[in-house]
Amino acid sequence: VRAAQKIISGTSSSPSAAAARSSRFSEAQASIRQDMKPMRGKGPTPRVLACADAKAEASFVVKTVQEMIDSGDIAHPRTVALIYRTNAQSRALEEECVAAGLPYLVRGGAGTFYSRAE
Repeated sequence: VRAAQKIISGTSSSPSAAAARSSRFSEAQASIRQDMKPMRGKGPTPRVLACADAKAEASFVVKTVQEMIDSGDIAHPRTVALIYRTNAQSRALEEECVAAGLPYLVRGGAGTFYSRAE
């Protein structure tokens, strides 16, 4: 069994994003918690949003990314990373990306949702 890896820095981490990630660990998880070290300057404040379901969440995320591309806040879709905990979460995100015509690439895991074995 491989030990859990601690993520303590990220090349795209702003101070506010690093603080938000660090705050998501509970007291029970204190043994694995590491305060994230930001690698970039100040960025936008992370938002917390409650969505009705996975489809609504994916729709919001993809719409927000598309708006940021359209406004010039994001130069190209390949500069965006959507990180999720389980492979099952990719399905709604992939469907919304396809519907919006937003290119995407699944890294790690077992490829796109539809290419994985049942």
